[in-house]
Amino acid sequence: MSRVFSYLVSPNYQVACFILSIDPKKAFRKEDYGRYMAAIKKYMKREEIKWTWLYIAGQKPKPSIRRAVEGTTDRSTGVALVDLETREVFGSDSYLGRQAARYVRLPKG
Repeated sequence: MSRVFSYLVSPNYQVACFILSIDPKKAFRKEDYGRYMAAIKKYMKREEIKWTWLYIAGQKPKPSIRRAVEGTTDRSTGVALVDLETREVFGSDSYLGRQAARYVRLPKG
């Protein structure tokens, strides 16, 4: 019964999830982040995607990247920055961003 209800009531949105692994040996700058976000927006428009999530995982991301992620307010894109070394997760300033950060699960180690 719940599947029928969900099918009839829930919107049929197209969504996407992108995962980006940052190589610690290469610089990942705020400009790179902007290019990825622009490419995602272009893809969303072309494919008629309503919501998308971007997970960025790396070690010791620059503070400028963290500020850029936390300053992202686009309501249709949630961004989570995962520092694999400190195990901290930072989300963008939107509902999707807060939810993306909330659902990150890192193994204990």
